[in-house]
Amino acid sequence: MARLIIMDKISFNPKGFLIELCKYYMEFLETDFKENRPPSRRVSVYNKEGILTDIDLAKYPKLNQYFLGLLSDNFQSAPFENIGKRDFIIKFPEDIVNQIKEIQNNSPLFEKSLSEQIIIDFFKKQNLPNKDVVKKDIQENTKKGKVKDLAAYLSEYIILDLYDELYDLWKNKQVLDKQDFYIYFLDIRYENFVYPIFYIPISIERTDEGKFIFEFDPVFLINKKAIQFVSKKIADEQNKEWKINLPPRHIYLSKFEGKDELLKYLQGIINELCNFFGLKSFQINSSEPVGVKNDKVRLSNNCYLSLFDKSDEALLNDYEELLNLALSGEEAKTLEIFSKLSTDYLFENPMSFEREVEQEYDSQSVCEKLAYNSPIPLNKEQLQVLRALDKKDSDRIVIEGPPGTGKSHTITAIIYNALLNKKSVLMVSDKKEALDVVEEKINDVLDKMKLEDFIQNPIVRLGKKENTFAGIFKQINYDKIKSRFNTYKRHKEQIEKEIDNILANIKSDIKNEVEVSSSLNTIAINHLLVYEDTFNALWKDLVDLDELENVENSPELLSKLWTAVSQFYKDYACLFQNYRIDFLASVSTLSGFRTIIISLNKDIKALHKKIIDQYPSLYLSKEMSKDNLLFLEDCLQRLEELKKPIIGYLFCGKQLEILENQFKEKFFLSGVESIRNCKDELSAETQLYKYCQKLNESWANIGLNFFLILKENGCEAICKRLQQLAIAIDDILSVNEKLPITCGKIGMNILDVNSMISSKLLRFQEDDISELKRYLNTFFIVSAESVKLLCSNYIEDRKTLENRLVFKMTSILDESVVNFRENFKNDAEALRKIIRAKKKIPKDLLIKLVDAFPCLIVSIRELGEFIPLEPNIFDIVIIDEASQVSIAQAFPAILRARKVVVLGDEKQYSNVKSHNASVAVNNFLFNSVKDVFQRSILSLSDSEQERVKDKVINFNIKNSILDFMRNITNYQCSLKKHFRGYIEIIGYSNEIFYQNALQVMKIRGKSIKDVIQFHYIKPDDKPEKYKNTNQAEVDFIIDELQRLKSEGFKGTVGIITPFTNQQKLITNQVYDSENWQLYQNEFKLKIMTFDSCQGDEKDIIYYSMVEKSNEDILKYIFPIKLTNLDEEEDGNLKAQRLNVGFSRAKESIRFVLSKNPEDIRGEAGKALQFYKRHHEKPDDIDIFNKMDLKSKMEPVLYNLVIQTPFYIENKDRIEIIPQFDIGRYIKQLNPLAHIPDYRSDFLLIYRDDLNKTNMVILEYDGFEHHFKDMGFVNETNFDRFYIEEDIERRKTIESYGYPFIRMNKFLLRGDPVVHLNDDLERYCKKNFK
Repeated sequence: MARLIIMDKISFNPKGFLIELCKYYMEFLETDFKENRPPSRRVSVYNKEGILTDIDLAKYPKLNQYFLGLLSDNFQSAPFENIGKRDFIIKFPEDIVNQIKEIQNNSPLFEKSLSEQIIIDFFKKQNLPNKDVVKKDIQENTKKGKVKDLAAYLSEYIILDLYDELYDLWKNKQVLDKQDFYIYFLDIRYENFVYPIFYIPISIERTDEGKFIFEFDPVFLINKKAIQFVSKKIADEQNKEWKINLPPRHIYLSKFEGKDELLKYLQGIINELCNFFGLKSFQINSSEPVGVKNDKVRLSNNCYLSLFDKSDEALLNDYEELLNLALSGEEAKTLEIFSKLSTDYLFENPMSFEREVEQEYDSQSVCEKLAYNSPIPLNKEQLQVLRALDKKDSDRIVIEGPPGTGKSHTITAIIYNALLNKKSVLMVSDKKEALDVVEEKINDVLDKMKLEDFIQNPIVRLGKKENTFAGIFKQINYDKIKSRFNTYKRHKEQIEKEIDNILANIKSDIKNEVEVSSSLNTIAINHLLVYEDTFNALWKDLVDLDELENVENSPELLSKLWTAVSQFYKDYACLFQNYRIDFLASVSTLSGFRTIIISLNKDIKALHKKIIDQYPSLYLSKEMSKDNLLFLEDCLQRLEELKKPIIGYLFCGKQLEILENQFKEKFFLSGVESIRNCKDELSAETQLYKYCQKLNESWANIGLNFFLILKENGCEAICKRLQQLAIAIDDILSVNEKLPITCGKIGMNILDVNSMISSKLLRFQEDDISELKRYLNTFFIVSAESVKLLCSNYIEDRKTLENRLVFKMTSILDESVVNFRENFKNDAEALRKIIRAKKKIPKDLLIKLVDAFPCLIVSIRELGEFIPLEPNIFDIVIIDEASQVSIAQAFPAILRARKVVVLGDEKQYSNVKSHNASVAVNNFLFNSVKDVFQRSILSLSDSEQERVKDKVINFNIKNSILDFMRNITNYQCSLKKHFRGYIEIIGYSNEIFYQNALQVMKIRGKSIKDVIQFHYIKPDDKPEKYKNTNQAEVDFIIDELQRLKSEGFKGTVGIITPFTNQQKLITNQVYDSENWQLYQNEFKLKIMTFDSCQGDEKDIIYYSMVEKSNEDILKYIFPIKLTNLDEEEDGNLKAQRLNVGFSRAKESIRFVLSKNPEDIRGEAGKALQFYKRHHEKPDDIDIFNKMDLKSKMEPVLYNLVIQTPFYIENKDRIEIIPQFDIGRYIKQLNPLAHIPDYRSDFLLIYRDDLNKTNMVILEYDGFEHHFKDMGFVNETNFDRFYIEEDIERRKTIESYGYPFIRMNKFLLRGDPVVHLNDDLERYCKKNFK
C-alpha cells in the first residue's frame, strides 16, 4: 500500500513556521493566555473560587527565616516535619499588650474605648486574613464578661496559627485538581501582582496524629517568565535596552555541595535584578524582613507556602531546545521528526490500515481468534489494536474510549505485547490517576509471579515520590528479582513448551466444539432447535397446538389473522387520530362495527360525489364549522335584506362595507373579495354545508365532524381506510370461525371490538410471524438425534496460558535488570542519583536505561525533567486521557516515539488551560503563526496554497492532541465494551452521549435497590453559611460514611458534587472527623466536583446535588437543553459534566437530594429522572420469586441444580437468579445476534469464605444463539458460520470471568446432575476473574 502524497513538499520550508510554533506554545505554557497575559505563577492568596492557595510566611518571621536558611545549606538540613498546633503562631505584640495594661491601670473610665481603638489601629497595619474574625471574637467575649483582664487575655490570645492555615491548604489540595505544593522564595511586585522569583516543589503529608511533614524536591526553579515579563515591561517604559541574563529554569540542588554555594548563586541573580531595576541590593538571608522598591517595582525576601498548577517547566525546556536547534540551523533528527509531523498533517493523507486489520481478523477462524498470546483477556478491538501496532508503517494510532471501556486495560495490553516482543514503551498522561491505574494493573499481573511477599517489579515510574528505580536495586529486592529470573531460566524450555501446548489445546477444543455443534447440519433442524424455546416463551400460551394441527393451512391462517389485526389497528388508529372518529362509543361487536363502517362509507362516498358533481371549488371549506355556517346564513340573509327593489344596493354603501368586513374577519382565509359579488356561489355552497351539518347530526354518536373532512379534503382517504377495515374484519371473522380456541387465547373476542385494538398479536412483527409459520410447518416432521456437546476447558486453559505468559514476560524484564546490574553497576548507581535528584538523564545513560527498563511511566509535564529530547528513543509512546492533553503538551512526547498511541474521548473533558485561555489573546498570538505559515507557502501554486492554508488552524492550543492526531492516524478504532459499571449505571451516558453503542459486560448479581439509591433530605430553613452549599446533605453523607465503617464495608467510595464550595465543606468535615484516616486509607475516599472526577472510579459514588426547593442553581453547571448547547455559555463543557460525572461508579450510585428530580430544571433533572425510572421499575433480581411455572425448562433446570452435591453442601452460599437475560449481553457484542427476547438462563452466584463472589451462567439449549437469517448465508456455510460466531461471543463473555454451563435437551438424557455438579465444582471453587 503506497503512501498518498497530495503535493510536492520540497517547495515548503517549515523552519520559520516551526520557530513561530515553538514560541507560541512556550507563551501558552508560561502564561495560560490569560486576558492581560501576565505570568500565571503568582501569589494570589485566594483563587477565583475563594479557596486559600497561598500563605504569606512573612507573618511567621521565624518560619520565613528558617526557609531562607535552607538556601545556605543547599536544603541539606534535617527534614521539616511534625508541624503541629502552636508550633508557629501569631500573638499580640508585647508593646500592644503593655499599652492596654497601662490604660487599665491609669484610665479605668476610658479603658474600653481606648483599648478597642488600639486593637483597631493594630489590625489596620497587619495583613492578616482573619483579623475581622479576631476582632469580633474579642468583642463578643468581652461583652459576655469572659474577659476580666484584657491585657492578660490578649497576651495569651493566638491571632493566627500556621497549623490552621496549613491544614486548610492541605485540605484544599484534596479539593483542587492537578495542584502541587510549592515554597516560593523572594518576590517581585509589579502592577499589583506579586510574583515569586524562586520556588521549589514540596510534598506535604499529614500523619495519623494530624501533624504535617514536609519533603523538598531535589530541583529548585527560577520563575524566568515573571522576571522576563517585569523586566521587559520596565525596559519598555524607560526606553532602555532589555538585557538581563538568566540561568536555566532548573537548578539541580545536587550540584551544590559546599555551604552557601546555592545562596551565593541566587544572590548573584538578585544582585543583577536589583541593578537592572535601579534598586539597592539586599541580602537574601537577612535576619530581618527586607524590601527594596522604587515607584515601579518592589523586591522582598518574603517566602510563601503555595498551591499551584503542576509545572510545565520541563515542557518549556523541550521547546527551548527545539527553538535553539531551529534558530541555529543545525541538522537534528528531533527537528526533522517535528518537521515531518507538521508537514504530514498539512500535506499528506495518512496510510490507513483499518480495513486491512479488520479483514485479517475476520479471515481468522474462531480458534485462531481465541488462541491469542496475552497475559490478560482481550476483546476484538484490543486484539486489532495490537495487530495494527505490528504493521510496519502503522505509526500513529488513535483509540476512542468512552467511560469504563477499558482504556487502561488496552494500554496494559499494549505494554505487555511490547514487553513480550522486547520493545520499549513510554506511557504518559496529564492525569495522575491514569498513570496510577496503569502502573497498578501492570504490577497486579506481574505479582502473580512473585516468589516472596513483595517484589518491586522492574517497571520504572519517574517523578513519583517513592520512585521505583531506587527500590528495584535495593539488594533484597534485586535478590528476589534474580531468584525469580533463575527460576524461569531453569524451566524456560518447559514453559515455552507448555505455552505451545496450551495454545494447541485451545485451538483443538474450540475446533472440536464447532465440529460437534455443526453436526446438526440441516437448516430445518437448526431452526426448530433455535425457535423452540422462543415458541414456548412467546406463543405457547397464545395458540392451541391441537387445534392448529387439525386445521388445514393453520400457519397461513395465523399469518392472515396477524395481517388483518395489524391492518385493523392501523386503520382504526388513523381514523381516530386524524378525524377523531370514535367507533367504540357506539358499537361493541365486530359484526356491528362492520355494519357501521359500510353505512358510513356510503354517506362519505355520497358527499364526495356531490362535491365533485356540483362544487368544482369551495370558498369556505377550510374555515367551516357549525357556528360559521349560522354566521354565513345570517350574512346572506342580511345581504338580501339590504337589496331594494329597482335601486338594488343604492344608498347602502356603509352597511355593505360593515357586512363585508365582518364576513372577511370571520372567513379571512377564504379569498372571497366581496360577498355581494359571490352571493350566488356562496348561497349554493351554503346548501352543501347544511347537508354536512345534517350528516354531523346523524353521526354524532361516533364524534364524526364532516366539516373536518372537508377541511382536510379527506373523503377519499377515509373511504380507503373504511374499505380496508371492512376487508380486515371479514378476514378476522373468517379465521375466528376456523380457529376459535387460538383466537380466544390471543385475546380476540368478536363480541368486543376493544379486543381487536388490544390484541396480543400486535406486539409481534412480520418477522416474528414468519418465524412462527416456519416453526409450525416443521414442528411435526423434524426430530433431532441426541448429541452431547463436549465440555470446554477454555477458561482454565486461558488462565494457565496467561500465567505462563506472565512468567515469560516477567523473565524478560528480570533478565534486562540482571544484565544491567551485572554489566553496568556504576551506571546503575549514577542513574539512581540522577533520578533521585530529578536531573535530566544523559543520552548515553538513557539508552542503557530503556534497554534495562523497557517500560517507563511518567507524567507528561515531568517528561522533560528526566528524559532528554532524544528522537525515536521509545518504540511506542502512549498518551492517555488525550482529550485533556493540549497539543503543546503532547508534541515533545511524540518526538521521542517511533510509534505513538493516543487514547481519549472527545465527549469527556478537554484541557482546562486550553479551554480557559482567552480567545482574544490566543487569536492575537496564533495570528503570528498563521502569518509565518502563509509566507512559507508562497512558493506553492495558488491552488496548493488554497488547499492547505486553513489546515494550520489545527495547531491551535485550543485543540487537544486527540483532535490533532485523528487527521494523521494510520489506525483508528473505538472501544465499545464497558466494564466499569452495570447497565443501569452507565445507561444514561450510553443512551444520551453514545447512542447506545456501548456493550456493557458487567453482569449485575444484586438488587437494583443496591445499585441505584435516592436519599431525600429536608434542609433547615436557615440560610447556608456559604454560597452553593447544603449542610444537611453534608451531614447525611458524613453519617453514611460512618455507617459504611460500622458495617465493615470493603471497597472504595467517592463523593461528587457540582459546586466547589460544597466540595470544600464536605472535605472539611471529613478531615475534621476522627475517622479520616480510615476513609482515606480503607475507602480510598475522594471528594470531587463534576469538573475534577474524570479518570476516577469508585465502587460507591455519592452525589450531593445541593439545590434546594427554592433554588435554581444547577442551571449554571449543567445544560438546560442538550439540543441547544451552542446557545449556552460553555454548553459543551456543561454536557461533558453530565457524561463524566455520572459514569464514575462501579457498583452503586447514591443520590443525595434536597429536591425531587422532577423539580430540577434542565438536563440534570432529566438525568436524575432517568436513574429514578430504573430504580423504580421491576427488578430482574426479584424474578426469583416469580419463576414462570408454565415454562417447562425453568423448573427442570432449577430442580437439577438443587440436586447436585455441590448445591446441597453450599446452599447457604448460593443464590440462583432464574430468567437471567444473558441475551442482552450477547446482543451488545453483536446487535444482529439472534437472541429471543424471553429469559431462559439462570445466574448462579457463589460466595466464598471472604465473601468474594463467583458468578456462573447456566444456559439451557444454546443452539438458539447460533442462527439468524441474513442474505449472504447459504446452505453451504450456514451451520459453521453461525456456530463459530456464537462460540466467539460466548468465549468473550467467559474471558471476563463469567463461565457458561450449557444444558440442552440432549444432555438431559444422560446424567445431568453429575454433569452440572462437575462444572459447578470446577467454576465456583476457582477464581476466574
